[in-house]
Formats: sequence, structure tokens, C-alpha cells
Amino acid sequence: MTPTKTRADYMRILRAFGFNFLFWSIIFVFLLSIRFNWEGAGPGVFELPIEFPMWRVYGNGLLMGFLLSVPYTVMEHVLRRMDIYRGSLLRIIGIRSSLQFVIALVVFLTVGLTNYLYDVWTDNLPDVDPSVRRYVLGMLMRYFMLAALLGNVILSVYRTLQMKIGEEIFHDLLFGRFNPAREEDRAFLFLDLKARF
Repeated sequence: MTPTKTRADYMRILRAFGFNFLFWSIIFVFLLSIRFNWEGAGPGVFELPIEFPMWRVYGNGLLMGFLLSVPYTVMEHVLRRMDIYRGSLLRIIGIRSSLQFVIALVVFLTVGLTNYLYDVWTDNLPDVDPSVRRYVLGMLMRYFMLAALLGNVILSVYRTLQMKIGEEIFHDLLFGRFNPAREEDRAFLFLDLKARF
């Protein structure tokens, strides 16, 4: 492998990570902001009387975006190396979405458990003694799983089309810079320009 190819691979991985991080962080920060700022939602977001300051809301959104981006980027790199993108479109999207959904479930459970342990440690559950299951699998988890399912399908379609068509052509199509080939009628005239004296 040449140094130029290695550098191109690293840049592609870095771009994929940046895209994944931005995509998922925006989704989760948006969802958490809506849910916690929604009138009447407030502390009842876990269906429990818990104090959840805004720094934790945005911190959890960014943390989930980061924790999803790392395995998604690694998965993307591995799938590309396995030449999975030569199969049918539905098969690729199905495999990608399923893998991403399992990864998302593990990340959500990890972040939920971490929040639970933090609230127990800081004595943020004064009047109630919720079970871990009730805390971690509360209403918020359902929102996250729905968002992950939709986001994974969208991301899988986007990435699969990008791999099938080619990154440059796909981006040109996406941003309207692609000029499709067209058939033209042209006439050619051949002349012998050699002088005869």
C-alpha cells in the first residue's frame, strides 16, 4: 500500500467519522432539547421526578453522537474492505441497518445505565427508588430507538448509494453539479492538406 493511498484511506475514515458524529449529535441534541424543553415534559421525561439540568441534556446528546460514530465508522470501514457493496441494494441496506441498530441499542443502554449510576451517586433520586429497568428503559429510550431506526435507514441508503455510484458522482448528483451524458450528432470532415507542387 502506497503512502498516498494510506493517507487517502485515513482522510476518508476521518470524513466518515466527522459526518457520523455531526449527523447523530444533531439528532440526539435536538431530540433531547425538544423533550426536555417541551411544556409539561421537564423532569417527567423519564416518567420519574428527576432533576436533569441542560448541561446533562446536551452532554448526553454529544456523548451518544460520539459513542455511535466510532463503531459506525469502524463498521463502515470493515464493510468496505469486505466488498459488501457489490450485493443488491436491499441486502446492503438491511445488513447495515441491522448492525447499526444493535450498536445503537448497546450505546443507549450504556448511556442510560451511566446516567442512572450518576443519579444514584449524586442522590438525585430523593423521593423515589426506581429500578434500573424503569430508569433506563423509560419513555426516552423509545424516542431514541425510533430515531435510531429512522436515522440508520436514512444513513444506510445514503452510504449505499454513495458506494454504488461513486463518491464524486454521488455528491455531484446531490448538489446539482452532475451533467449527464447526452447523445449528439456530429459531422466529421477529413481533408488532405498536403500541398502538391
